[in-house]
Amino acid sequence: MGRLSAEMEVDDLKAQNSANLSRARVHLIIVIGLVVVLIIAVSLLFWLLHRRTRRFVSQFNGLSTDFEQLSEQYEKMKKAFRPNAPASPSGAEGGALGGAAMDEDAAFLAHVNTIISRQIGEGHVDVGALATEMCMSLSAFRRRFSSLVDERPQAYVMRLRMDKARQLLGENPDATIADIGMRLGFDDKSNFTRAFKRVYGITPSEYVKSIKQPDD
Repeated sequence: MGRLSAEMEVDDLKAQNSANLSRARVHLIIVIGLVVVLIIAVSLLFWLLHRRTRRFVSQFNGLSTDFEQLSEQYEKMKKAFRPNAPASPSGAEGGALGGAAMDEDAAFLAHVNTIISRQIGEGHVDVGALATEMCMSLSAFRRRFSSLVDERPQAYVMRLRMDKARQLLGENPDATIADIGMRLGFDDKSNFTRAFKRVYGITPSEYVKSIKQPDD
């Protein structure tokens, strides 16, 4: 009887362990299922947010373009209603308005030059980033800049970079051409050399030689 009782207890323990194992497996499956559902929900949420963000950016760009077109039409209408207006008003009120416009243009160019100088110092010059910092679309920035400077922004920025290159070459005649180019954001020495020659007509090496051996 004792042996039979012991065997029955063992069978009960095995059955209980089997039931516990089955419950644990069920719980594990439920947890895995919940994790999978959570991952899918988070992924879907990110996808919806990304889609909504892209739609918002597209709408914002469209509004910016519409605003620019309206501004251009407004300027044309002003000129149409004042066909004989002098280019530079001589009256007190006209002089004040003209001076305000000149101050605004000067402030605009000063801000542009400040950003370009910082970008050159950081070794990363980007006209698109420049327009963004000016709170303007790239097309609007190009139009405004070209109307004031009579030069494309890319050409203007390149000229300033080469001015800085000439300064660095003069201050560091023993530095390598590649190092100077790297400091100005040129990853390739040949690209830097071509850009320098395009602006000054000589290569950086020739410029350094002219500094070390000035003509008598």
